[in-house]
Amino acid sequence: MADFTPPAQQVDYYRMDPDETLATLHSTADGLANDEAVRRLAHYGTNGLSTKHKNSLVLKYVRQYKDLMIMLLAASGLLALYLGDGRTCLVLLALVLFNTTIGFLQEFKAERVMESLEKLVVAEAQVLRNGTLTEIPSAELVPGDVVYIEEGESVPADMRLLSEEELSTNDFALTGESSPTRKFIHALAADVRLSGRQNIAFMGTTVATGHGYGVVIGTGANTELGRIASLSQDTVSEDSPLQKEMNNIATRVTQGTVVLCAILLPVAIHGGLAIKEAFLFAIGIAASIIPQGLPAEINTSLARAASQLARARALVKKLSAVEG
Repeated sequence: MADFTPPAQQVDYYRMDPDETLATLHSTADGLANDEAVRRLAHYGTNGLSTKHKNSLVLKYVRQYKDLMIMLLAASGLLALYLGDGRTCLVLLALVLFNTTIGFLQEFKAERVMESLEKLVVAEAQVLRNGTLTEIPSAELVPGDVVYIEEGESVPADMRLLSEEELSTNDFALTGESSPTRKFIHALAADVRLSGRQNIAFMGTTVATGHGYGVVIGTGANTELGRIASLSQDTVSEDSPLQKEMNNIATRVTQGTVVLCAILLPVAIHGGLAIKEAFLFAIGIAASIIPQGLPAEINTSLARAASQLARARALVKKLSAVEG
């Protein structure tokens, strides 16, 4: 067979009738031939959600210290320890630990939710090959395969429905709809959003009632579920406006602390204090201008907002995203 246009995102299959869809995919109602399926599998790859290299838990936690205000608090705590003020050191390091732990736990929890998307991929699928219905690993499905689905099963790939009998699917994982979505096979005349594409069954959803046949229009990363998984891994990490403002405050505070130390140190020495005591005096006064409770207050507020968003079924991967 000749090659065809991939992937599902480039073609509005829901606006085509079943015969036109099969023709576009260079397939038939009897499915693909085995040799053609093998060729397409080699070309398009397996039907699975690819997982990019993940950072270790230690690296994820250490990354929390990139915040300039956190670094300033940590440096102040270590300096207090060097000067013999153990109580101040413990307080400052406790604040650092509290702030970094909140950020780490939020990111860890969000990534666990995204990893759970992989579990939505069904292990086996019933597919027509050479006109015979056979069971194969869903990872071997390719665009153009004709798949049979029935009540209680998971949809193994994005499929344009060809026939159905009282077919409805639970699409809440993608659309948020709590009730099963009734499916049909006729083409749609207008461009509609995902929840309105009722002639398509999506990977990761489950069949609530009925049964039917559909032709695979997208596998792996070219499914709607794959697109969501890719979004969680392809995001470019940039500082949010709040993070930029916090870094600006930390920079100004650091500059002010250095200037104040430079002024107070000679004053304390001139007043008769020993060098160590004078240095401790200057550092203590300068450190008092550091807003030690500010990072904790901000992270606590963001964590509370993230919890509220989670109850509204909105996933927040990083606390800094809450301000958006």
